[in-house]
Amino acid sequence: MYHRDKKIIEHKLINNLYNFFEAVICFAIIYLLYMTYNGLVLLVFCDCIYNFKDDKYAKYMLILLIGMYLFTNWDVFTSFLPLMNFQQYVQFYDVNLKNLLLLSKSILSMFNILLFIIFMSVYAVGQIQENEFISKKLRMISLVNKKLQRYAVVTERIGENNERKRLAREIHDTVKFMIQLVML
Repeated sequence: MYHRDKKIIEHKLINNLYNFFEAVICFAIIYLLYMTYNGLVLLVFCDCIYNFKDDKYAKYMLILLIGMYLFTNWDVFTSFLPLMNFQQYVQFYDVNLKNLLLLSKSILSMFNILLFIIFMSVYAVGQIQENEFISKKLRMISLVNKKLQRYAVVTERIGENNERKRLAREIHDTVKFMIQLVML
């Protein structure tokens, strides 16, 4: 995730490949953990949302990640392939350590979900602020465009007036010249 820079994010194919490999690695890690914890998908989901910028394949990747999150749930996955759950791993420890491990897992799961919610909230607020900034700039551009249109109309009128004055001077000069010819 940290390897990406602006050049990679701007190159959509490489960015999509990074996102796909992140999802594959995430699934492998979750599988190696015997599907006891699928919260890593939320981390990859956040990273993909952050790095997708107006990409037509973004919705497919996000649908894939949502499906992976649902499929990597221990209860869902074990209906296809039987695996041991986390409680079976810790049953060999004494009661205090067992409860501490289960409590730690629950706290980490809640913390992960809380971080996901905070990220999504901050991201949504950032998108709203960016949209407001763009709308403000568009309103300002529209105002400048109206002023330029008014300026174009005024300059056209000034040009017409200057042309009228030039024609009037020519007519005046011609009439004056004709009068001088007649007087001679």
